[in-house]
Amino acid sequence: MVILPEHKWGEKTLVPQPSIESKETNPPTPIVIQLKDVGESKRPVLKINQEEVSWDELESRLTAAFKLRVDRVAFVKGDPEVDFEYVAQAVDITHHAGADRIGLMGKKD
Repeated sequence: MVILPEHKWGEKTLVPQPSIESKETNPPTPIVIQLKDVGESKRPVLKINQEEVSWDELESRLTAAFKLRVDRVAFVKGDPEVDFEYVAQAVDITHHAGADRIGLMGKKD
């Protein structure tokens, strides 16, 4: 009968575990600001993710939404008939509300 000393295979290590806070099971839906044309010389109707919003409350609503997000990204989508002036205003308001990145969405073909 042979008795061998105890063998150690490798070293003990602590493997870092992801924190509970960093696990996102349901990532937040992207913020999409839509500008709907309502006719010539009229300010377009605004929607944030299909929910209608007035021009006056756009910045406050976006500011509140960005406070809850790590990634502050928004997309602006306008009807082809909307004057670019209004698209630029929406982008400016979104930037002032705290967006880090703003993308422009085009029409799907």
